[in-house]
Amino acid sequence: MNVGDKIEMKGFVTSEKFLLHQTLPEIERRLGFQEGRLSEGAIFLIAERVPQKGEFETRGYSQVAGHKYVPLEGYNKDVLLTKAQEAMSEDRLIKVIPKKEHNPNIHYDIQYPPGSGVPQWEVTSKIPFKVESIVEGGGKYVGQQIQNNEAPNQNSSNPNTKKMDNNNDNDPRISKFMKAQETKSERVELNPEFDKQRKEMFDRQWSEKTKLTNDQVAEIKGQGGQTPEMAAKFRDQQKALDTKHETEIKEFDKREQAETKSKIQQQANTEQQRSGETSKNQQSQSEVKTANTQSQDDGQKR
Repeated sequence: MNVGDKIEMKGFVTSEKFLLHQTLPEIERRLGFQEGRLSEGAIFLIAERVPQKGEFETRGYSQVAGHKYVPLEGYNKDVLLTKAQEAMSEDRLIKVIPKKEHNPNIHYDIQYPPGSGVPQWEVTSKIPFKVESIVEGGGKYVGQQIQNNEAPNQNSSNPNTKKMDNNNDNDPRISKFMKAQETKSERVELNPEFDKQRKEMFDRQWSEKTKLTNDQVAEIKGQGGQTPEMAAKFRDQQKALDTKHETEIKEFDKREQAETKSKIQQQANTEQQRSGETSKNQQSQSEVKTANTQSQDDGQKR
């Protein structure tokens, strides 16, 4: 496969935002791959549409591997699938294919340990995907991979790669900032501290999701099964937590963009000041040289 290739596939998917800016070892932990499974690299594909009912199944969160997932009883499946489609529509769906293939000689429990709690769905019928990025071992997934120095696609459906609105598009300092926002990797280099803070935020959010899921499972076991009323309550709880997390992410992105923009402007101002000082020094040196030449000419005339 090459970046940009389109292919019809099925299998497990999650929301791209949970993998963005993460190293391959961290993605292993989040999705529930055996340690080292992505050591040779991975291929990241983006679904070109949300699967329709009949093309996917809900699979909860990644702390429960696909081969261990047991559907909950006592809920309206059609309603659940509708809610799942709504959730899948909020962000791009991403599929990860390890370059190191599945080993049939190793037990599933070892190859697919519990993940950290990323939401997951299983696409059961082939739908179109596009190869977004190919990351080599030890690398990091940063979103759309640009090849041949092509400009990133500003019409991408990924909300994280949309061009920001401002009134300074012609300012080269701002255009660098816009490029940083669109290519993702440069943004992290400009302000690496935010990458650490984002990871900490996601880790905390997944801990909250894991706790809520465990509490719900414990309640089901305590009641001897799940009733439709419990299923409705659980969906409302998950939705409330998802809304809280979405708000946190948006506020974090807004703060990151503002501080990164400010940092770039400060750097540009410093460079401009240095450039001005260099020009003045060069001018002064030129004036001194001219004066010395004139003095020499006057001396020769005498």
